[in-house]
Amino acid sequence: MSVSFTTISLSAAGSPCGSRGSALMRRLLAWLAALLVILRTRLGLRCRLLLGFATLVATGIVPGVLINAQAVVGPVITTSAVSLTSGIPSPGTIGLLLPDGLSATDPGVGAWLDAAREEGLRIETLTDSQFLALGTGTNAYRGVIFPDSLHVTATDALVTAVEGYVSRGGQAMLVYDFGALTAAGAYAVPKSRFSALAGVDYLLYGELLDRTVGLGPITGYESKLRQIQVPPGKSIPFTVTAPPPPPMTAAKSTAMPISAISGTSTSATDARTVATQTGVLKAAGLADNEALYLPIDPKNPGGLRGYDHAQQFKADPIDKHVISFTATGPVASKTSTSTALSASRQVASDISPASAPAAPPITFATARKLPAVTGTTTLTTKTVPAISAKTLAVAPAMTTSLATTDSVQAISGYIYGALTYPTFVTRGVFAGIQLGNSPQFGLVAGVNRVGSGKVLFINTPLTYLKGGTDGMLMHGFLNYFSNDMLKLPRLSSLPNAVPGLTLNWHLCSNFAAEMAQLTSQGVFNKGPFSIHITAGPDTVAFGDRLGWNLPLNTTAQQMLRDLQARGHRIGNHGGWIHDYYGDNASESNQASFEQYLVLNKNAVDSAIGRPTIEYAAPQGNSPSWAMNWLEQNGIVGTYYLGHTGMGPTRNYANGVFKNPNLWINPVMPFGVYATFEEFIEFNVPKQSVIDWYKQIIDFSIANRSNRLIYMHPQGAAVWPDVVLGMLSYANTQQQAGKFKWYTISAIDNFMTARNKVVWNESVTNTGVRQYTATHPTSLARMSWLFPKTAYAKPVVTSGTATVSDGGDNWLVVTANGKTLHFSATPI
Repeated sequence: MSVSFTTISLSAAGSPCGSRGSALMRRLLAWLAALLVILRTRLGLRCRLLLGFATLVATGIVPGVLINAQAVVGPVITTSAVSLTSGIPSPGTIGLLLPDGLSATDPGVGAWLDAAREEGLRIETLTDSQFLALGTGTNAYRGVIFPDSLHVTATDALVTAVEGYVSRGGQAMLVYDFGALTAAGAYAVPKSRFSALAGVDYLLYGELLDRTVGLGPITGYESKLRQIQVPPGKSIPFTVTAPPPPPMTAAKSTAMPISAISGTSTSATDARTVATQTGVLKAAGLADNEALYLPIDPKNPGGLRGYDHAQQFKADPIDKHVISFTATGPVASKTSTSTALSASRQVASDISPASAPAAPPITFATARKLPAVTGTTTLTTKTVPAISAKTLAVAPAMTTSLATTDSVQAISGYIYGALTYPTFVTRGVFAGIQLGNSPQFGLVAGVNRVGSGKVLFINTPLTYLKGGTDGMLMHGFLNYFSNDMLKLPRLSSLPNAVPGLTLNWHLCSNFAAEMAQLTSQGVFNKGPFSIHITAGPDTVAFGDRLGWNLPLNTTAQQMLRDLQARGHRIGNHGGWIHDYYGDNASESNQASFEQYLVLNKNAVDSAIGRPTIEYAAPQGNSPSWAMNWLEQNGIVGTYYLGHTGMGPTRNYANGVFKNPNLWINPVMPFGVYATFEEFIEFNVPKQSVIDWYKQIIDFSIANRSNRLIYMHPQGAAVWPDVVLGMLSYANTQQQAGKFKWYTISAIDNFMTARNKVVWNESVTNTGVRQYTATHPTSLARMSWLFPKTAYAKPVVTSGTATVSDGGDNWLVVTANGKTLHFSATPI
């Protein structure tokens, strides 16, 4: 099933009464405008906005159709996001600017609305015509998003209006190719018309042609990456080399300076940088003076046509083959068909670092190897700061001991290492707050002050990436924009706003002895955890008898019932024969492979005496038909290989939103690894793994978030001290009320209930913000976070809720009831 998100759409037609009705409407609004002149001193800004709009309508500048709206609601989706319908921005909302005529059901629009909803934000769409009609009234929005991909054409009038919005104090999130083309469908010359807002020159098509869009890693200081919600394990240490600087030119590339890498200089350095060729870049076979570029033209303004970013999320995890482990590494066991782990992972490819398992090759499709754009670095740099104890919890280093200074890291992916992202080549000095860079192509993200306002410029296509199973950056930048810049209240994504993790155990084959060992050591006294089992008699191939054979294995049945009695959630790990299903299920063989999902679910349901509602795909192999089958058979949440680095989210793939009744739970990698089996085989220091588990717990606490980690019993049994140490640290945090373990279904069911919350803000004439929240059944465990730097302690005026000090935020936590009223005063 494929569903596109919908929202409230505006009528493009005139008044149903025709021209006579329109004239009457204008006379009524003119009368209203006169009345508002009398009241404006009492009602303040909201009245002035309505006055301005009514005057425009009365004079015929803006048609009265903006007040007409029709709601279109998708299945199980309820949202506070609406379209601008009254001519007055809803208080406390973020605006999302869309071109006139874009369908509200466009999947890209849905991606933004859905991401905002998951981040707990209130967002409102408006069109170019509405933005222009509002004039200075646009500044009633707390912030406005100018999105990529959806809005590549902008008139000069719109450019001027956006500049005016920012200069008057507006805060903008300007993304990638927004307004890349003029009304004539051509690139502006010599650079983007939004370059002054961004703080750097970009979209230099007239000069660079096919070298306008580069393809390379995104790097940044650890502390900055954590601020944009890149968790520990989703970035790896990154270095660059610096050949002799090329001749000085008038226009200079804003690639990351060597001084920024080393942290030894307080001034800008003129030197070209070249990304180290590891991970994905190595597959391209670049020479030292080459870089990857995506060709663009006005019909392909962002260079994304034919580019497949999602291929970097399709590597099989180590969730494969029957391996027995010792303290020093893997050995083949139980069957002659099993091999050592490294051999089982070999695929013809040179894409991975030498110390990592092999991965499927990357096909760069339209990307071209061309001489790298030359120029000197002119980014303003500062001495690398020491990291405070608080920051360490948010931005730890992936080393055997915690770092005391910031380091440069690259956003990474499981197995592939540093991932590649499209970015426009940028030039010029960036004097703002630097959040991310491309070592070869320049600024990727930063905050630039313009007039009285600020611009968060994001030089990578967030809409496209979300649709290509990489939503982390869209969500992360939304969080930064709303929290760090706008200081907005938000609806927490966690029950009672308690941070946590999900620990997903995969019981791929019959490791009963290892499960017994871990049980006796007290591992399963903690939790609750999500424990997923492959139920068939075989594991690698038919007849190997390495599986659990759950229908006939009474000992395994009792093990699952005991685990369930301890509070753990038992689920399905795919399709009956673990490796056979993982290796062979595809988009084209549902007729022969669906039976394995049925067999597995029936066996587990029977063993535990209740329907299973969780799932993990063997090797992460999730064909679309399988996802549809899960949704149709009561599964509410599944482990997932895409969107890594995020918490629970919706299934976006191939640019489309799918499976509205199913949540996906992305797995958290530790750099290029994810499981004990890999840590052991590839000699990852044990202390590094211990540190990482602590860091991901600390990150969840610091950001009030949830992530999923996963394990196999065979690897955990070799390093039980690491598992028990992690559980002990988590228990300490839990006893302090700072942490909680969540099963997949517990957090996903909560998210489904949370989607039915509707909350709105109004403003009194004294500036107090008043909030009303409703839910069709119960608001229990719903909570709101108010930044303490922006709001005095909220007050509950009606309903049942508590207000407490949550560190950086005030917490409003609802106990029960369908309606809640509370207020907060800005400071």
